Amino acid sequence: MSIPAHPRVLIAYDIHRPARAARARQALRAYTSNAQKSVFDASLTLAQQKTLFRELAKLEHDDDDWLFVLLDPRAKVTRFGRSQADTKRSDDFFYWG
Repeated sequence: MSIPAHPRVLIAYDIHRPARAARARQALRAYTSNAQKSVFDASLTLAQQKTLFRELAKLEHDDDDWLFVLLDPRAKVTRFGRSQADTKRSDDFFYWG
């Protein structure tokens, strides 16, 4: 399996100041199609990743926490735990990492 032309990136933040959080959200929404509160999922080219990361670096503060995860479809799947949300299914909850 080859690397996709636009790899998926998961970006999450914990920003304590509402004004900084709003600026981060605005920057991320320019590159992402969906979000859930402070977690964003995007398909970005390498150039787009670099541009976005430069924009976000300008907003970074010592009190803030960021998580960037490149979702590689070739990665090994590690399974742990059981899903509590769907008791009818018996498959494990999974994490790509």
